[in-house]
Amino acid sequence: MAETDPWLKATQYDNNPLTAGIADFAEYKPGEVTMEYDEARKDYELTFDDGQRVMLSQCDVVCGGDPSGGGKARGPKSSKNAAAVVARTSEDRIAIIEAQSGFVEPTRFYDWLAEYQVKYGTQLRASYVEAVAGFKAMVKLLQVEARKRDLRPPLPVAALGEKEGTIRSVFQPYLNRKRLFIRREIRGKVMEELRVFPSSRMDLLDALKIAIFKTHKPESNDPNDDFDDGDDDNPHYSEKALKRMRDRARLQGVSNATGY
Repeated sequence: MAETDPWLKATQYDNNPLTAGIADFAEYKPGEVTMEYDEARKDYELTFDDGQRVMLSQCDVVCGGDPSGGGKARGPKSSKNAAAVVARTSEDRIAIIEAQSGFVEPTRFYDWLAEYQVKYGTQLRASYVEAVAGFKAMVKLLQVEARKRDLRPPLPVAALGEKEGTIRSVFQPYLNRKRLFIRREIRGKVMEELRVFPSSRMDLLDALKIAIFKTHKPESNDPNDDFDDGDDDNPHYSEKALKRMRDRARLQGVSNATGY
């Protein structure tokens, strides 16, 4: 088969579209970003590989979650639970700052979402979890669990469309404009799926797609910034507007015990 039909072997048997030459994003090399906590400012600082520095409080920060049905791989098409956090800057850069996926039980998936909220507090504007078919019930359970932990409940989001097509449409513009950056510590995990896309394992990319799609571009003071979202449902948000949204989130879900 390797000689008679190498494409079939690579994609269907080896599950490696990269060797078949059909991996959509193989030619792209996302940038790198580091993140350090500034104790004086009580804020995280993002440093991009071109030297640009941005405080996390100046970004729109969103979590995306893609749940699966169980904690074990039951076949080649078994899905993983996946969760991720992205930060979008006023220059429309996407920084992937958190990413986890695995064949874990739903309770561990709950933990990931909770840990992100505790870590980032109200700088994390919202968490969105895909709610389709039987997973609508999971989102309701997640919301109950969040309230038990004195955390803001995640918000359900309907499927954005066919998985492969929506991942491609969300990621490709940022990759093409060289505006996608990955935190060094999680780069390998993200690239594992990104470099062979499309494949049977796209769970982390699906969670990232939700997070990226749900971010808003903070308003820029740069007169040379001509980017336009082109979507009334995804407008530019000023820093004051983002602060109001975080304040509203704080009123909805802050715990006196945890501070979040």
